[in-house]
Amino acid sequence: MKKKPATIPSLTKTIRDQFRHWSKLELRGGTDPFYADGANMNLTRGHIFIEQAQLRKLCKQGEVPCPLEATRRPPRKMPEDYCAPLSKAGPCRKKRAAARGKKG
Repeated sequence: MKKKPATIPSLTKTIRDQFRHWSKLELRGGTDPFYADGANMNLTRGHIFIEQAQLRKLCKQGEVPCPLEATRRPPRKMPEDYCAPLSKAGPCRKKRAAARGKKG
């Protein structure tokens, strides 16, 4: 099955969705049982970089102005072991459990 070629509207929507996903991970975390939220946030950040480059390339080829999403500053890089306060990710649960154990 062939993948559809990316279009300016589809990449714009994807970038917008990736920014929302990064923000969700920052506040509520994820549920990945193997990686902390910071690792997933940095992965999402990388996707944003790649998709923005694709979008700029498409705009240049079509000689159309780039939408805001093409030039929006990507989110900041996070420490790989960052755990959001409400995270359900496996490493974050272990980190909080260890912290509780040390206090008690």
